[in-house]
Amino acid sequence: MTNTQRLLTDITASVLFGKAKPNTDISDIPALLGEARKQSVYTIAYSFLKDIGSVPEDEYLVRIGKNVNNFEGHGRIHELMESRRIPYVTLKGIASAAYMGEPALRDMGDVDILVAETDFNKAEKAAEDAGFTSDDKNPDHEFHRAYTGKNTDDLEIHWGLSGIPEGETGDKIRNEILNAIETAQTAQIEGVTCRVPDRFHHGLILLIHMASHLTAEGMGLRHLCDWAVFVNTVSDDAAFTELFKSKLRDFGLWNFAETMTAVCVKYLGLNAKGFAGDDIDDNLTDGIMDDIMSAGNFGRKDKNREREIKYINAGDKGIAASAVSSMNRKVYKRHKFIANHKFFLPTGWVIEGGRYAGLLLTGKRKRGGTADMMREAAERKELYGKLRLYLPNKCD
Repeated sequence: MTNTQRLLTDITASVLFGKAKPNTDISDIPALLGEARKQSVYTIAYSFLKDIGSVPEDEYLVRIGKNVNNFEGHGRIHELMESRRIPYVTLKGIASAAYMGEPALRDMGDVDILVAETDFNKAEKAAEDAGFTSDDKNPDHEFHRAYTGKNTDDLEIHWGLSGIPEGETGDKIRNEILNAIETAQTAQIEGVTCRVPDRFHHGLILLIHMASHLTAEGMGLRHLCDWAVFVNTVSDDAAFTELFKSKLRDFGLWNFAETMTAVCVKYLGLNAKGFAGDDIDDNLTDGIMDDIMSAGNFGRKDKNREREIKYINAGDKGIAASAVSSMNRKVYKRHKFIANHKFFLPTGWVIEGGRYAGLLLTGKRKRGGTADMMREAAERKELYGKLRLYLPNKCD
């Protein structure tokens, strides 16, 4: 990690867990806020830096305003789903903020809810009746549809979660995720009423979400903070292990839970937890943290990661077939007309090719050749392999 990145993690540890305040100079502020933007922890960083020196307030006020509107949006969606008697549960967002000492410090994106697939059409109709418009009626995403509301609410209605593997293990996890709707709890968070997952399902959802982002376009520091503040509520390691270990081992996620906890202990000031003991490899925790900080949230710091992932996941399909499939999905996702009129797919390839050239010219995508990209992809694949994700009964 760079000095700026290390300083940002120390600031995060101080804000979240009351750890010692790191020495920070006014000259550090621009770089720290720049890094915090890319890691989606801007509000956390600002809350610390505003006492150091003169920090521009405009962006902070905009972000806090968006966070407050997002909280209120959760309340509006709750009322909507309740009025239509549609069972749902909130994912991440306000559910994660509830575990923070100051919920408003959790930078928000949109309102994510999960409904049973059989209830999706009813949920969509409810959203449309309430003035929401779909971003894409034929989206690339397999498990959710995105909407924009008249109150500037951004809403995603999920009927599943990304990143869960196919096969027996994946089926078990998908069935368990549906239980999150049945076991959801109505909560009051900062004056807003909504339905949030119970403790077990919130932890499971966080792990799946982290794994999905980490091994794809990139996981930001915000995701790690969500896990850190959640685990920080553990007062009894034995009780935590009893709640999680059996099922997470069966899902192939216990080793991942231990490792990410160890990363939080080492870099975010989380108090040591007995279930993530000394047997966690330092090289693995360091590698994971370097990967997080070099990518940024949604890969904002490294656009090459989107290309690398098709090499990591090519498998038996082969690199060429994987690349074609990836480009088709990208075109359909970004161009609604082409998604509905697939005859124009070649035009989409031309458009996306031009977009890629523009990224190269502006420096937003690295110019490194295929060999460099494949080397980085191989290093990432080796790192992720050590996590033994979704490999049941191999997490002792």
